Amino acid sequence: MVIRLPGRALFVVRSLPAPEDMETLVCRDDERPDGRLYTLLVYHRPAEAYDAISIFVKLRQRGTTPDFIDCFSMGSRFYALFLYREPSPLKKQVDGMELHLRERLEAAHGIFQQILMQDLPHAILMECLRPENLNFDTTLAVTFNYFLGGAARYRMIGLKDAMGSAADVLEHTLGKDAKRQDTRERSLNDICLSLREGGYESWKGAYADFLGWYEVIRDNVEIEKQKKEGMIAKFWRIVSRVMGLLKPLIAVALIAASVGYLVYSIMNPPIPAGAAPGQIQAVGDIPIPSPTPTDTPAE
Repeated sequence: MVIRLPGRALFVVRSLPAPEDMETLVCRDDERPDGRLYTLLVYHRPAEAYDAISIFVKLRQRGTTPDFIDCFSMGSRFYALFLYREPSPLKKQVDGMELHLRERLEAAHGIFQQILMQDLPHAILMECLRPENLNFDTTLAVTFNYFLGGAARYRMIGLKDAMGSAADVLEHTLGKDAKRQDTRERSLNDICLSLREGGYESWKGAYADFLGWYEVIRDNVEIEKQKKEGMIAKFWRIVSRVMGLLKPLIAVALIAASVGYLVYSIMNPPIPAGAAPGQIQAVGDIPIPSPTPTDTPAE
């Protein structure tokens, strides 16, 4: 299926789950040689379309969101177009214990960077912080997907709501290991509490506090890592030194064992099958036949 919009024709690759009276489509623009994919949101109901227009038109006018491509109104339907990324859910990796603390720190830092870089309206940002929209790839980069819900409640969502969602994501991503690294001056609990209770007037203020905490914890994690690596290296140096001292003793033991076995073999030659112990088998090169019952002298 091809959806023709002003200035572009989008080939529908697949359809994703979406709320009632709405479609979420993954599309490709065949006129682009790079094969880039897009998320196309289609609002069918006039009321939903009206609520969506008030958000997305402002987003287009601001022009500060790299992931947002454009929005269109055709008939009673409204369309919003974003970049699409293959899902690599951060939550799945965290829940599966696949990430070390250092990686989880980078994920949390990446979330803040995306929040500042994309400069999204509070309602859309709150949706982007849902598990299905937060990606974390092998390069330790965080990206958003834009599988959004209905637009009816967008007008009711403010900065405090979005910051509360960010606090939930940060706590889940960083876990208890990060909280154990807290210092008296900077605490993850304090940052998340301020996010939930409206303690920040902007994301820049929240990021400044988080960045100070992040840098301290990151450095502490690096120091601990170097200590562990140093202990392992020290252990192997000791093992190597002990093996160096033992090598001559092992060599002497092997030589002694070889000589002992040689002497034992000479002193205890193997007895041929059928021969009686102590029986002489030959004198020089002349073999001595074994006695038979008829060779026994008569009495």
